[in-house]
Amino acid sequence: MDTNTPKPLAYSYRRFSHAKQNEAGSLKRQKDIAVGYCQKHNLQLVEDEQYTFLDRATSAFDGKNLDDKAELRRFHDLVEAGSIPEGSYLIVESLDRLSRQHPRQALPRFLDLLNAGINIVSVNDDKVYKAGKVDELDLIVSIMEMSRSHSESSNKSKRVGKAWRDKQEDARNERKPMGATRPAWLDPVYRDDDKDKLKRKPTHYVVNEAKKQIVKDIFQWTIDGYGREAIARRLNEAGIPSFKGKTWGGSSVAQILKSPTVLGIYQPYSGKGKERVKVGEPITGLYEPIIDERTFYEAQQATTERFITGAKKQSRGYNVWQRILRCTRCHAALNVYTKGAKQPPYLRCYEAGKGKCDARSIRLDRADEVFKELLTKVNSLALVQSDARSLQAQLNEVRGRMAEQQRARAETLDFLRTRPSSTLRAEVADADDEIARLEERELELEKALAADRITNKEDFFARLDLVSKEGRARANELLKRLGILVTAFKEADDSITYQVHKKELKILRIVDTGKTLQTVSYSTDVTMAMFDQGEIREDELEVNVGFNRRLKLKKKPETA
Repeated sequence: MDTNTPKPLAYSYRRFSHAKQNEAGSLKRQKDIAVGYCQKHNLQLVEDEQYTFLDRATSAFDGKNLDDKAELRRFHDLVEAGSIPEGSYLIVESLDRLSRQHPRQALPRFLDLLNAGINIVSVNDDKVYKAGKVDELDLIVSIMEMSRSHSESSNKSKRVGKAWRDKQEDARNERKPMGATRPAWLDPVYRDDDKDKLKRKPTHYVVNEAKKQIVKDIFQWTIDGYGREAIARRLNEAGIPSFKGKTWGGSSVAQILKSPTVLGIYQPYSGKGKERVKVGEPITGLYEPIIDERTFYEAQQATTERFITGAKKQSRGYNVWQRILRCTRCHAALNVYTKGAKQPPYLRCYEAGKGKCDARSIRLDRADEVFKELLTKVNSLALVQSDARSLQAQLNEVRGRMAEQQRARAETLDFLRTRPSSTLRAEVADADDEIARLEERELELEKALAADRITNKEDFFARLDLVSKEGRARANELLKRLGILVTAFKEADDSITYQVHKKELKILRIVDTGKTLQTVSYSTDVTMAMFDQGEIREDELEVNVGFNRRLKLKKKPETA
């Protein structure tokens, strides 16, 4: 043999479908096979990182290893671009590493490589498919191998699917545990005589109290006004690992908040991705609930409110005016800023900060006094009164349940458009009835809350918490739920005029002169609040109400 003749280049493609296969040494075995074959047949195995083709935990049954981000797809692209020369060898353990799809899908891609000048080696079969020289017998052999691989995977998929459906039915009918499928805050309990740790099945679950407390904290912090990113940061700063042993992220917090498993409910599904659909009614009693329903739906409502208002980030002190206060001139947000470490914080118009608005800055401590006054003129007793808090909690629960019903109704309508079904139509009708019932309850609770008024401002201020982040966030969320929006402007004489709107209608004007706060009502409700608080006499009730105007924003609000 002429030792100066360069060896033909060979490339190894390795793939495994599940992480456990790699734990069993699948990757090392496939690499050793490629190395041994090249040594035996005098081939040069290319091992540069750029030419290493490895698909981890990637299925060939559904063609995932040929997706845009898959390594086998990259090999095809390099062949097409000419980066991998003709006459090269692609070494695989067996043809099923390349594809387990039906031969109708697998064969064209197989032939594409051969027609592009790439030899394909299936080591386990001791078979080399030569580029451009595939005879009829080789073609038949390859088709038979592809058909066998596809059939095996198809049968396995059916067996796994049936086994999973059997587990779901056992869970539904007999309340049997579903093995490893369980919420992270539950620990499995096994029989003492179970020796095979890989195949043993749990007899029941017990609640992990430490993890349960983490879940309860996540729900309470959400109700207190913290966003999912802030909660994740708080857990990480406390050194609490996630349930997967890693750091917390906003998505892992959100997953816990929206999961009905905290209520002890398990909803079986079938399919994957967009094809994932519910199977039957939710199963109750399979898990022990660790969150009560009111807390769960309060948290759902708090999350919905944050999404609607866009309040996803909070400053450490928490700006009570967040997403509420805007510039009278340009309607841009007023954001907190400081001129220096020893200077008091101010509220500055976002556009003024860029030199596009002539609005002057407002001291935050003065603005906070106006905020307190504003609370006395709207329905805010829930912040200090236990019975009002209970009513507000019930209202939040009702709104959370309503949002859940509306989401479920929308999902069912989507399925109904493509899959006409009397069962689905009945589900939509049931959802409509439940939404109507919840709307009636919402109106009852709103009326009950509105029936109470603040009569003693000093007592209200004494019990009001605008010091802690939780208290400030709670007050901010309450005003946003009421639909309150305020515009402010600092006049030439340094007085500051606040125009208060509720659901776009002007209800109140507050003027901060620097020494006193002067109020003018544009709403019967506000006027009655002022009367109850002794700010106006009975003979002033009618003349105190001004003309009610609708607010029209000049442009889309900026992010606060």
